[in-house]
Amino acid sequence: MSIAQQFERYILETHAADLHAMLHAPDPRAPYSIDIDTLKLFVRIPVIANALLHRPLSLLPAMDDAVRSAQGVIVQQLRERGDAEANEQLKRMSVKEIVRARCDAYRLCETYPELTPSIGEIRTRHVNRMWCVSGVAVRVGAPKSLEAEHVFECVKCGHQFLIPVNVEEGSGGEPPP
Repeated sequence: MSIAQQFERYILETHAADLHAMLHAPDPRAPYSIDIDTLKLFVRIPVIANALLHRPLSLLPAMDDAVRSAQGVIVQQLRERGDAEANEQLKRMSVKEIVRARCDAYRLCETYPELTPSIGEIRTRHVNRMWCVSGVAVRVGAPKSLEAEHVFECVKCGHQFLIPVNVEEGSGGEPPP
């Protein structure tokens, strides 16, 4: 069983209420998230701990996909049930595409001090790894939005999809033909 499948099963078991709330939410275009307690997740699925700490850029999108897939599993279970109550719920539900699994890294970094280097200890070995840093902001500028994905919508059918943006080159995601 892959890491994404294990995470999907974990989400279905521990965050079913959050998934139902997400499915019943009225706006299908709004972003939704599920807050994950990383310490509990690491106890249940230890292989995710290594992947999240050492390869977060590849694991986090897979976790988002697992949340989308878990919504589909709940909808499928209701369809298979087929009674009047399930059909009524299905009418009010919609699978949300813009979803995120938000990992609570604060408690994790408190538990494992090696994940919290001081400012002077940050090196290239920390690139593409998860770590936490705390301190006092001496100078703060205006917030700037860093867009990692563009949401495009088909004019004919209304389907929405995400196109990644190349942040380093500054080029925006081009809509498909």
